[in-house]
Amino acid sequence: MILQATGPAMRDLLGQIAREGGEVGEIRMCRINSGLFAVPWEESKRVIEELQLNEKEIPSGRDLPIEILAYSPD
Repeated sequence: MILQATGPAMRDLLGQIAREGGEVGEIRMCRINSGLFAVPWEESKRVIEELQLNEKEIPSGRDLPIEILAYSPD
């Protein structure tokens, strides 16, 4: 259930930033879902990296992210 909500939550965050006129160069955060929810980081990382935005989710004229990379300092 947590992983099913991760993609839509990240998609919504990126859409909100785009609608406000911002551009996302990178997002830095802790290993989401892996603490309290005990979801293995690799599974959350896969969901984030496979995230795709479509043109309906961002204002016209805005660029879609080309690549989303979940970085782990290990």
